[in-house]
Amino acid sequence: MLLRVARPIGRRALSTKRVVLQRPAEAGAAYERFEHNDTTWSATKHNESRPWRRPLAPFLPAGYPQSVKDGYGTYALLQFAGFACSSAGGVLSTRVLLTAVGVGDASAAPLAAAANWAVKDGLGMLGGVAFASIWSGALDARPRRWRLRSSVALDAAALVELAALPAFPQYFVPIAGLANVAKNISYLAASASRAAIHRALSNRQGAANLGDLTAKSGSQTIVASLVGLGLGVGVSNACGGDVTTVWPAWAALSATHLTCTWLSLRYVADVELDPPRLAALVDAFLETGTCPTPAETSSAESLLVGGGDPSWLSVGDRVDAFPSDAFAGEVPYVLHAERDVARVLLYDDAAPRDALEAAVHARARLGATVDEGAAEAFAAAVADAGWRVDELPVAFDRGRLLREAPEVKEE
Repeated sequence: MLLRVARPIGRRALSTKRVVLQRPAEAGAAYERFEHNDTTWSATKHNESRPWRRPLAPFLPAGYPQSVKDGYGTYALLQFAGFACSSAGGVLSTRVLLTAVGVGDASAAPLAAAANWAVKDGLGMLGGVAFASIWSGALDARPRRWRLRSSVALDAAALVELAALPAFPQYFVPIAGLANVAKNISYLAASASRAAIHRALSNRQGAANLGDLTAKSGSQTIVASLVGLGLGVGVSNACGGDVTTVWPAWAALSATHLTCTWLSLRYVADVELDPPRLAALVDAFLETGTCPTPAETSSAESLLVGGGDPSWLSVGDRVDAFPSDAFAGEVPYVLHAERDVARVLLYDDAAPRDALEAAVHARARLGATVDEGAAEAFAAAVADAGWRVDELPVAFDRGRLLREAPEVKEE
């Protein structure tokens, strides 16, 4: 049995007051101030000095701006403007497309128009499949370049529709099919490069908020497309059916679209490595002893052209391009240098670090002065500079060597 004894208190106990500020999970300007007095919490909502963020909260990543890299806001704003102008330009080209297929023409056969429309869609899909089969391996390392190329392809498709269909409506299927091929290439390139761009914009460890960034980007795109549709309808009604009046409006929208896309991508730094970029990093490291950061490299690279294999490094060539004694080593890669080209083959168990060290050894085979331990130091410098080295893009998977032949089950 417990006895409670009341004792006089010589002095009054001080109550503990705790204040905690909390930002909600959604992005926005509001936060809550929690005060704890003795046994209960009391909450008060507060607004920061930037009230414009509150209506934008559904379109910004959770934890903005801390959850994304600097410049994300400008990037998103420019992308929004670019998408809106692209959508408006699409309204103008679609009107020409519908006129060419016979919409509004009482003498046009509905069945023939529907068949022509289906054929041009089919041609576009086949073109997209062909593009993906050839170029898909190059999309991961150069997402900014392919994102800009996708915008160029989309505007090129609209240009074909506006320029050729009014003059040659009898060739609707080949002209519209060609334009649709360009559109499908644009859609594939844009969607394939989106994840890599969002990963580069994420400020979370391992891009843990990649899904949130992608979802919010989708919301921004939808609203931009709606704004563009309204703008396009207004411009289309103002221009009327005369193609000569449509041209200046479309040209202005296209120029704005491409300019905004190009400017927005300057706020993105590619963090993936490919053979050309790896070769440039090796040269810079051997010359200066430091490795350029993704931001420094991206600012110096062209967004639209370039990106071919460098003159001295080639990864994934056929085995018969190597002498037989090149395969005698125990390292997880094979090197062979001839003239000004160093060829590299990786084994299937080669790690990303092995590929980095192989590039340094390949440069040494071509006569570069390489100190002992430079390969290991280079691999560490690449990781410290912010490049993604836990995984390498599919460009490094080309032509990998097998340690053992795969088992084939007989039918």
